[in-house]
Amino acid sequence: MDKEGFLLYYSESEKKSFDKRGYFNFHPKGVIPIGGCIVQPTSDPVQEYVIQISSESFLNGTVGLAAETRFDQERWLQGLQEAARITLENSRMGESIIRDLETQGLQLNKEKQCCVGE
Repeated sequence: MDKEGFLLYYSESEKKSFDKRGYFNFHPKGVIPIGGCIVQPTSDPVQEYVIQISSESFLNGTVGLAAETRFDQERWLQGLQEAARITLENSRMGESIIRDLETQGLQLNKEKQCCVGE
C-alpha cells in the first residue's frame, strides 16, 4: 500500500453537519497532497494566523489555511509538517531499510545457531 500525506477539505456547512452527526462525510470537497510540501506559518493583513503550504505541483504554488488562534495555528502547523514528511519515496525507503534489517537479523541468528553447535 502506498503512503502519502494528504489534507482533506470540506465545505463550511460540513462543520454543522459534523456537530450534528458526530462524524465526517466520506466525500470531501477536495484533497491536497502535502507529502514533500513546505509548510510554514505566516500572516496577512486580514488574517493573523495563517499556515502556508507550498509546492511546485500546486496550480498557484501555494495554499493558505487560516486558524483562529496562535495555539490552533501551532497545532495545525505541527501536524501538517509531520504529514509533509510522509512521501511515497520516504515510505518505500523505510520499508526497504526494515527488510534489510530483518534479513541481517535472520543471518545473524543462523550464524549463532551454526556456531553454538560446534
